Amino acid sequence: YKTGTVSLTNGSQTVTGAGTDFVTYVNQGGMFCAPDGKIYEVDTITSATALQLVGAYAGATVAGASYAIAPTQSYIVALAAQAANLLNTFGSFRDAYLAGSLAFGIQGVLANASLLPTTGNLGNVYLIGASLYVWSGTQWVSSSIQGPQGPDGNVNPANLTAAANALASQTAAAASAATAATEAGVATAQATIATGASTTATNEAGVATTQANIATGAATTATNEAGVATAQATIATNEATVATAAAAAAAQSALNASQGQVNADWNATSGVAKILNKPTFAAIALSGNYSDLTGKPTFATVATSGAYGDLTGRPTLATVATSGSYADLTGKIVFATVATSGLYSDLTGKPTLATVATSGNYRDLNGVPTTTQAWTTINSATTAVAGGAYMCDTTSGAFTLTLPASPTSNTTVRICDYAGTFGTYGLTVAGNGSNIMGSAANMTNTTNYESLTYTYIDATQGWKMT
Repeated sequence: YKTGTVSLTNGSQTVTGAGTDFVTYVNQGGMFCAPDGKIYEVDTITSATALQLVGAYAGATVAGASYAIAPTQSYIVALAAQAANLLNTFGSFRDAYLAGSLAFGIQGVLANASLLPTTGNLGNVYLIGASLYVWSGTQWVSSSIQGPQGPDGNVNPANLTAAANALASQTAAAASAATAATEAGVATAQATIATGASTTATNEAGVATTQANIATGAATTATNEAGVATAQATIATNEATVATAAAAAAAQSALNASQGQVNADWNATSGVAKILNKPTFAAIALSGNYSDLTGKPTFATVATSGAYGDLTGRPTLATVATSGSYADLTGKIVFATVATSGLYSDLTGKPTLATVATSGNYRDLNGVPTTTQAWTTINSATTAVAGGAYMCDTTSGAFTLTLPASPTSNTTVRICDYAGTFGTYGLTVAGNGSNIMGSAANMTNTTNYESLTYTYIDATQGWKMT
């Protein structure tokens, strides 16, 4: 059997089929010819597309591969024994009939043995299932027209299910013919017996096709003769005699074949176990090794190394192609210093900015209009603001005016003697961290009605009276 394809995994006993019918055509013990060229024994059939091997598959993992499953001949000896038992069981009836002292008569078909009458006439026959019940004179004697299944061999028959179906069909046909042809009861009974024997012989002969062609031919002849006997019930007496003789010959042929049965050995090189005409496999079929392939292409070194360095004819790359460093670029643009420093001071040709551009002080503007500061009258210690104007009243006593801290160039503070009392109570002007007239000392104004402006010049001179 080799319909469909199979998939196997190295080290697994599972065989998965596609388009297969293992249940119908394969049996336990079958010879599984695997894709690795080895033969494995079938253990169990799980479904139409799955079976288990006795041993693990040793070949490479494959999918959708071809295969073959061959049957072995393990039932022929049992078949011969069953045929002999059948002839022994009904031999006395046959002999009595041929002597003219016995007449068989099919009485009908019963569902089970409990429905048999308590007595009958010698030769009365009932068909129950696959067995014939014949009245022997003292009791009903039964014999199955379908022998029991023999012991498992190395490989079970591949067509056992189909054979069983064929046996059941022929038994039913024989029963129907017997019921319809009551007047030819003896012939029908004999034909039924022959049909059972020849059917069994046919099944087993089918298994032994490759090693028992003679037995197959004989069983086929017996089956044909039995079919003729069943169909032509009116002349069944003569045909049944022929079928009985043919069945006996088939059983004998099957027995002869079983005595010469051998188990085929794939590795045998001589003797009866040698398998003829088997194909010669290349070394790779058994090893599965790539190195055993012949005519395989010669690959470049890079095909197996995968290394860029093994490529031939590859381009010569610039240093920057592998380093990725800007410094390795050739012909690159020379940038100005400011391009990498980002410092305004590194700009060349930049404009000269006025002081106010970086100080943000109004008083650093050039050409600012002259404005008049509103005068503020004070009579106690006060800290002046830049640009302030103060009427200083010392009538009640002297006090100090503190100039602005951290002044900028051109910052001004104006003062005036409010009541002409500076001569009596002088006004002290404190520098607040800056020099006054180039000195760190405070300045005391003692001239009545004095009016003047303190203007900040720089850190050296500090505030100047203008």
